[in-house]
Amino acid sequence: SEIVTPPEMAKELGVTGLQLRNWLRARASGGHPLLAGHVKGQRWEFSPADAETLMREFRGIAFS
Repeated sequence: SEIVTPPEMAKELGVTGLQLRNWLRARASGGHPLLAGHVKGQRWEFSPADAETLMREFRGIAFS
């Protein structure tokens, strides 16, 4: 199965990897269902469907 990483997502979103990772961390600590299971210090890796959902949410928050 394909894996999508934050650098790929950030490139598509037109932001830096750091900006996206900071957002992911903030959402994870807030209990986001797709992110809550992330272990600190491990790589972020997403299925294409989850990456798409997260990118849609990021766009909505970043540019609303």
